[in-house]
Amino acid sequence: MPRRMTAKVLAATMFGTIDSNALVPIIPRYAQSVGADLVQTGVIVGLFSLVDAPANVSEPRDRRGRLAIRNCETARSTG
Repeated sequence: MPRRMTAKVLAATMFGTIDSNALVPIIPRYAQSVGADLVQTGVIVGLFSLVDAPANVSEPRDRRGRLAIRNCETARSTG
């Protein structure tokens, strides 16, 4: 894999991980602001983690096991 594509894949993985992990401290505060008690807040955060973990593992991959991420030029031209 060329160096540029490797850098793009690593950057996409890093931003995807940061995005998911940045929500964890925000979700409980939001849940409590709309009236959830401590137990309900724990259930909400637990469900988020339960759904988020398989979503991170099941990202699309090609036949060689590499992440199938479109490059920036393709993403810009399609949408």
